[in-house]
Amino acid sequence: MLLGGLGLWWRGRAPDPARPTLYPVEFRLEPPGPRASVAVLEAPEGSQMPVGVELAEVPGVVVFDRPGVYRIRVRVPGRVPVESLIEVPSPGGVSIHLR
Repeated sequence: MLLGGLGLWWRGRAPDPARPTLYPVEFRLEPPGPRASVAVLEAPEGSQMPVGVELAEVPGVVVFDRPGVYRIRVRVPGRVPVESLIEVPSPGGVSIHLR
């Protein structure tokens, strides 16, 4: 009985192979205040992230589909765009320093 209950508990915690794993990353801007758009310029092999297309506004969470290194561009109106390499997953989030 105990093993059956443990098996059901473990099965409920196991990832569903039909559901893809997602990797949320918290973005912060330095200095804080403005809103910015994020676009992926390069993605790891196997990623389905659209390249060169605005993905999201930050600060906030951006969800990636694969772990690995991404090259991104952050644009804030009236500022020089910032390109950066980020590693996903990124447990501490990402701080983008604006120029």
